[in-house]
Amino acid sequence: MRVAIAETYAHLDSLCLRKIFDAGATPCWDDLNDWEFAGINLHPLLKALGFSKFIKGFFTDPRGLAMGYNVDVDKSQAAEPWAAQGMPYGFYAVETVPDFGPDVRHPHALFLDYSKGQRGPRLKRPPLRDYLVQPDPANIDLFLGLAYLAIGSWRIGPGAFVLMRLGRARLMY
Repeated sequence: MRVAIAETYAHLDSLCLRKIFDAGATPCWDDLNDWEFAGINLHPLLKALGFSKFIKGFFTDPRGLAMGYNVDVDKSQAAEPWAAQGMPYGFYAVETVPDFGPDVRHPHALFLDYSKGQRGPRLKRPPLRDYLVQPDPANIDLFLGLAYLAIGSWRIGPGAFVLMRLGRARLMY
């Protein structure tokens, strides 16, 4: 089922994906918090490089901050299920979009800021900035994101991705 949903988006061109993203609603933190999502990158280059599948998790840290993480997926598996491989890494803060600076874009989205993420066991901090929307306000299990590579004040991208609810988050404090 997850693959079928993602494939619906995978066949759309970047202009159509952008229109869906721009019309999306801001996700409610309660619909993300303490959950993991199966993710699929929609950019053909990322798929070709073997970065098509991933897991994103969301949690509230002990300080009360909205945070998230990534988990690699066993690439040898068939399309389903998403089998986690390794420990969470690539932590990010979940915030509203900043009012100024190079990340001022998509004000209706949630902002996933990897520069503010705590360091996980592998000390891996990707230079990414993601924006997340809910394409269908009635469907709390499906989210659409845009990812940008952050190099200094430059933002390269975007690359689109889809998130589908997978199960409870593994990283709990």
